Amino acid sequence: MMHPWRALRGRPHLDVVFAELPPRTHGLIKSDGTVVLARDLNQVERRCVLMHELVHDERGIPEVPSAAEEAAVEREVARRLIPLNDLLRVARMCLPAEEAAEELWVTEDVLTCRLASLDGGERFAWRAMLADLAEHEPC
Repeated sequence: MMHPWRALRGRPHLDVVFAELPPRTHGLIKSDGTVVLARDLNQVERRCVLMHELVHDERGIPEVPSAAEEAAVEREVARRLIPLNDLLRVARMCLPAEEAAEELWVTEDVLTCRLASLDGGERFAWRAMLADLAEHEPC
């Protein structure tokens, strides 16, 4: 499992602060290396938002992030926070989305993004797991 707070330790150029942010803004990264996380985030949200900002740091911080850049970052965050084996394990539990996200220690948005962005090999594994589940252990 990816641990964003551990990954942060390897980036001494970044500093995390908590602050009041505008509505629907959960976090941001400034060009000076300051990662700002909203004060009101819960632990899972902090984990997901921090990973989002770490990916921005890796990709280069755009002056004005485009929708395409944000989507690419979201896909990468989902991939890192939800390895395929964990996704398949939780899917076998037949949980509602909210509980599956909780089990994976991510937000529902991150889980939804991960499912929507499976690559070809992952889709094959997902379909095989669903077929096996339908045959042996229907939800």
